[in-house]
Amino acid sequence: HWIPSTRQIQKAGTPYSLVKKSGLDLSLVCYSDSIPEATVYWTLKNEIVSYSTTLDIANLTKSDAGRYYCYAANSYDTKISEMRLRIH
Repeated sequence: HWIPSTRQIQKAGTPYSLVKKSGLDLSLVCYSDSIPEATVYWTLKNEIVSYSTTLDIANLTKSDAGRYYCYAANSYDTKISEMRLRIH
């Protein structure tokens, strides 16, 4: 079995930070390479915002800012990666 791993949206335990202008579109991808296959989902403010490896946000607004977490879970383990988004 393989334990899920989320591929580098963070480096050495430090959350990845991203600054974008309002009105733009954003696509974030979180990969997991595990056996058995992991379920991947994204959260923002403790709410699930996507049940996919890809999180698409159209027409960014300040309300889209925050800490996004990508979860990759299978029957052996759960891995979490954090991405901080700021909107200007």
